[in-house]
Amino acid sequence: ADERRRARAANLSPERPPESFLKSLDSSIKRCTGSLKKLAKVSEDTEAQVLAELGKANLSKYVLEAAVAVGEAATRLRAADVMAAARACWLLHQRYEGFGAELAARLLKAASGAEGEPMAARRSALRLLVEVVASGVEPSLSGLVGLVRGLLRPREPWDGEEAAESLALVTTFVKQGQWVFLGVCVPDDPDACAGDVSEQPTPAEAAATAAAEESEGKESAGPDAEDLYARLCVVREDQRQVLLSALAGFMDAQEKILANAYRVVREMETNAEKMGVRAGSAEQKEESRERYLRQRASLDALQAGLARLAELLGRPAPQLPDAEDEEEEKVEGTIGVVRHFAGDADSNLGPYADEYERAFYTDLIELRAHVPGILLGEERKGGEDKGEGEGGAEAGTEAEGGDNDAVTVAGAFNKASVRMDAFEETLDHELGSKEDVDRKAIEFCMLSTKASRKRLALKLERLPRGRTDLASMYSRLLATLAPHYAEVAEHVVSSVQGAFSAGTGHKGENLGLQGVEARISNARYLGELTKFGLMPPSEALRQLQRLLRDFSGQNIDTACSLLEACGRFLLLSPLGAQRAAGLVDSFQKLAKHKNLEARLAAMVESALLATKPKARNARQMIKLTPLERYVRDLIVEGLGRGPRAVSRVVRQVRRLPWAKCAVQVEECFLDVVVQRSYAAGTTALALAKLRPFRQELPVGVADCALEELRQAMDRPDPRLAQRRLAVATLLAEMCSVQLVPAGVIFATLSALLTWGHAAAAAAA
Repeated sequence: ADERRRARAANLSPERPPESFLKSLDSSIKRCTGSLKKLAKVSEDTEAQVLAELGKANLSKYVLEAAVAVGEAATRLRAADVMAAARACWLLHQRYEGFGAELAARLLKAASGAEGEPMAARRSALRLLVEVVASGVEPSLSGLVGLVRGLLRPREPWDGEEAAESLALVTTFVKQGQWVFLGVCVPDDPDACAGDVSEQPTPAEAAATAAAEESEGKESAGPDAEDLYARLCVVREDQRQVLLSALAGFMDAQEKILANAYRVVREMETNAEKMGVRAGSAEQKEESRERYLRQRASLDALQAGLARLAELLGRPAPQLPDAEDEEEEKVEGTIGVVRHFAGDADSNLGPYADEYERAFYTDLIELRAHVPGILLGEERKGGEDKGEGEGGAEAGTEAEGGDNDAVTVAGAFNKASVRMDAFEETLDHELGSKEDVDRKAIEFCMLSTKASRKRLALKLERLPRGRTDLASMYSRLLATLAPHYAEVAEHVVSSVQGAFSAGTGHKGENLGLQGVEARISNARYLGELTKFGLMPPSEALRQLQRLLRDFSGQNIDTACSLLEACGRFLLLSPLGAQRAAGLVDSFQKLAKHKNLEARLAAMVESALLATKPKARNARQMIKLTPLERYVRDLIVEGLGRGPRAVSRVVRQVRRLPWAKCAVQVEECFLDVVVQRSYAAGTTALALAKLRPFRQELPVGVADCALEELRQAMDRPDPRLAQRRLAVATLLAEMCSVQLVPAGVIFATLSALLTWGHAAAAAAA
């Protein structure tokens, strides 16, 4: 912001160098041609080289060509390259007269699509045009304002393609001109600022606070705000308000158009149902089918664009009801766990794989048995929450003492804040089993205040990057707290639902790696919330249906993640079994008719197996001796509880009759990571502590892991992919505790990379 302000001051009153200075620079055709070629390819990576080249060349005879080169580069710029191109424009404008006007005219022509430029080129040119106007290279606002006014004009009757293009350009303008024209802060990553939402007042609250302070004579905040606008905004306050009003009117008009478009699409679906066919299916007439699919795709694009623009302007995203949701009965009540299923006829476990999983999702502790009722809010009346900021009922008594009471309150508040900090820091590391979740739930109740509940809601509304295993743990924690602290669960559910709805409409190609990972982890989180009954099955089915409408790119990864998380649960839930079966069949048919790459095909197969496992013959139970049952329970169940159980497991393993159960102990250590992949680090730690007493045990476990990986290379089986991945994780953790040398890890990695490639193996 400061750089742009300084550049604007220099560009509005440029001090151009004298003619003698320009003559001292190289004006040869070779130098000028090379400079213009590099200028046409300016980017973030080549910025320093381009600026150095421009500083050595005299382009006074090639000002028009320089503007053409920048205009050509502007149609290919990424968002990260815009400032690099802008700095090159600043240098040229401050050195050569006439460059700014010529450049602005060309950028305006490209952004308006006068020569049929593609949408990506128009958006790129608009970004640079906003920077050129904001930095003072083009002091006149008339061209940019005229372009924006044309984009904001009413779009009736509705044209889906034209409306989508206008939305994309308006969104680009709003995002690029967040401070310079609109005076609003728009984060590039909405989740990055989610933790500060509670501390940021809404515009209405800010205006009310400013008015109250002004009436009371508090003028401390005024100079800071005025200085902020003076440094960042390039338009007057009345002009800014006109722009905001025009954008608000555009949003209102587009929401009406969206509602009308949705009504048209629903009429087409209803007419198709009356004919006994499904809209968009192969049974429908070709002409009607193509018209419906075109209208549906335009509607989805318009809804996704409006959701993004609403997010940038701080407005709620427009929501449309689903056809199936309109017919479902809406049940109001407290949040609970769904416990009744249209389960398998030959199994009483319903959608769960085993008894442990069933207990994890259905057997929630009753907090009243472990926490005093006053901490659970049972004695609060009518929403009164006195004294919660001070940490208990005593802080809610009448405080008339003045200074002493204020000091006591401040100390109590600081203490509660420190305890909550410690709770948040250890939360992710200590969630390894349902017992750990129950313990953390009780611990939170002991320090529960209004502020801590707000902090917990912000903590749980998104998963840490790369920790999708915490989705089930977070969901169980929310389900345990929901009966007593409903506001925490409601905030998290609405945040997850809103983030998933906003991200579904975006193409995967437009998202970075973090965006794709966030969508997949969000899908996993939404599925786990559905399995705990915190979110209705209809919401998961609605999001799955939206993904299937555009079954391509990263939407396939997201749909697979959602089905793996809650597909089987939805199939066996009475609230959505019939609809879920239809969507799963559609998912299977779409995957079959698309030529998917190997990675996506494996993910689809894994999702279908998790959702609809193949029928298998009854497994013959192997009877174990009491000693074998004890060893399995000690190692598999014990290490699955987390690092706190390592010492006990090591002591008991040392006491076992080694001659009778050495082989079984090795197998159990492998079974720990196969059944609970998060316990790989705990297993490696236990093996390290057993090494001084049983030196052959770590060697045997490492040999078994290496042999299994070698078998995986010889006979790859997609059904065993998760097992082999868990074994590889154990091998890496054993290397980290110095049980396996690094040479073995590198040799295994080399074998995995070169296996089956004779030339590569020979070169190695």
